[in-house]
Amino acid sequence: VMKYVDEADPLCEKMNASNTVVIRNGRLKAYNTDGIGFIRSLQEEAPEIDISKSVFFCLGAGGAARAICSVLAHNGAKKIYIASRTLSRVEELVNDINEKFAPIAEVVDMQDAEMMKKRVTESDVVMNNTGLGMPTSLDKTPIPKEYLRPGQLCFDATYNPSKTRFLVEAEQVGCKIMNGLGMSLYQGAAQIELWSGMEAPIDAMRQELLDIISHKEEK
Repeated sequence: VMKYVDEADPLCEKMNASNTVVIRNGRLKAYNTDGIGFIRSLQEEAPEIDISKSVFFCLGAGGAARAICSVLAHNGAKKIYIASRTLSRVEELVNDINEKFAPIAEVVDMQDAEMMKKRVTESDVVMNNTGLGMPTSLDKTPIPKEYLRPGQLCFDATYNPSKTRFLVEAEQVGCKIMNGLGMSLYQGAAQIELWSGMEAPIDAMRQELLDIISHKEEK
């Protein structure tokens, strides 16, 4: 997308990923609302998290992970550990964050179980951005239960099901949990506002999302 637009929002340009294009005066401008959605959801559901004092662990290095990690770095995160099955993508994302924002990101090799456990355990917020745990992989979790500790915030970008195995096990350990519903809601609201210039109907959108998820989980 980025190579086809005339300009980009400054944060979008730094993260080099866009999910929204707006036409203004005949020019195409790129934005990324995933990060906006995550931050707004985090502030609403876990206001106790001070980004500047928190260590984050991100599993996944795709588009959503790039947006989330970039906006966390932009907001002054203390440290961000990133792991994924494709090590080259992790290295690329870590390098981009360290060069464009601040030297706070670090590669974690998923094949190194000891290092994975150490980095997950020391993190304040543990995030799954892999899609593992969705309906096609309900019995799977990307992070072993024994890596977690009570008091952490565990986030899963998935919201169908509303509680993935990762979140169920995190809750059993004593972690606070947060699914991707809020992120999806607020990133969509940001898109509507960018496209229309009008305030998004947050409450109506939230209820519609909840109804859709409830219907799917009943099947």
